[in-house]
Amino acid sequence: MAHSENIEATHYLDHQSPQQVTNCHKSMPTPEEIEKGLTDESEEVREAWARRKDFTPTPEQVERGLTDDSWRVRVVWVGRMDFTPTPEQIERGMRSADVWVRKMWVDRMDITPTRMQIERGLTDEDPWIRRAWAERTDYVPTPAQVERGLTDESYYVREAWAKRIDYTPTPEQADRGIRDDNAIVVVQWIRRTDVLWEECIIREGLQSSIEKIRKEWESRLSGHKASITDAYENEDQCLSCI
Repeated sequence: MAHSENIEATHYLDHQSPQQVTNCHKSMPTPEEIEKGLTDESEEVREAWARRKDFTPTPEQVERGLTDDSWRVRVVWVGRMDFTPTPEQIERGMRSADVWVRKMWVDRMDITPTRMQIERGLTDEDPWIRRAWAERTDYVPTPAQVERGLTDESYYVREAWAKRIDYTPTPEQADRGIRDDNAIVVVQWIRRTDVLWEECIIREGLQSSIEKIRKEWESRLSGHKASITDAYENEDQCLSCI
């Protein structure tokens, strides 16, 4: 890639730094300046140009950015909302070997994923990706997907599924969730208003050795929702009495 030099604009230096690229908005860049910046040999400079919002990229520039050698540059391009990705770009991005690139594609709510993409995402090797897919609300999960999510090895994923309200948990799923070994997951099950808990479960919860669980039950019984902040403290504690 050609290095940034001989740019004929008073606010550009021969060798641009990312800060200079980002901050030099005294005038609109010319198409030539944009192209030179997007193809700079420095990934920091290419990333800085990709972050600028004062130009509309061409389809060729979008494609080149989405296939850049640097995952950092690709992440920035995926985050731009001034282009409509093609099905091929979406599929390629969701199959990226880099977790952050996959995460950015999952977070784009302007795309409609296929059933195959949803299933692949829900079984991704990375829990952050599995959770991101669990948090999307533009599809109705199958019973198998719900069960798999509720029994995921990561509490981070189980919590996301406990929050979803577009499925009716079975008695077995609810009982398993309220007895989860992670307090954060249990808090989400307590907050579900579509589950009627048996008196023994409520009593055990009120007697829990974990304060955050007791407070959550007290809040539910009083008709108020407790803050989730406390639930994320000491998250490795187990429910010794539930």
